[in-house]
Amino acid sequence: MKKLIITILSVIILIFCMVQLKVSASADAQDQALVKEMRQEGYQAVNEAVATFEKENNLNVKLPEEPIKANINLGKASSKDITIKWFNTESSPPISATLTIRKGIKNQFLNKNNAELVKLNNGAVGFYKKDKYHTITFTSAGLNYQYSTKATSSMSKEEVINLVNHFK
Repeated sequence: MKKLIITILSVIILIFCMVQLKVSASADAQDQALVKEMRQEGYQAVNEAVATFEKENNLNVKLPEEPIKANINLGKASSKDITIKWFNTESSPPISATLTIRKGIKNQFLNKNNAELVKLNNGAVGFYKKDKYHTITFTSAGLNYQYSTKATSSMSKEEVINLVNHFK
């Protein structure tokens, strides 16, 4: 009887481990597919995208700390802007954050009439708006910064503002 119970428990544990491996392999395949698709759209490692943008525009970009615990982070640069995307596909539900940086003095992102004025720790004025995204935008050193994350995420307005306050 004791051997039967041990055998049954061993089979259950083995089945559980196999299911976990299959789920993990499936998630890895989905992550790889996402990265492959983004690379086809011109995304690359964040440090490479930043270096390209800085070189093309002869300027330095301030980057924030990673806004979410991301297992995927990629950037895409052009002469006009740089977009950095962070994904945590391991959370449930998956979450993402996007930072777009554009050169220019005038804040180009939000209609200020539809946004809430917020004061940031560095003294800069930002504009916060929530529609289908939490979006906060501000200007620093001649660059426009726009953070956004889906409003369906668990982040609050205060957490989004706090992200911006953690720029290097």
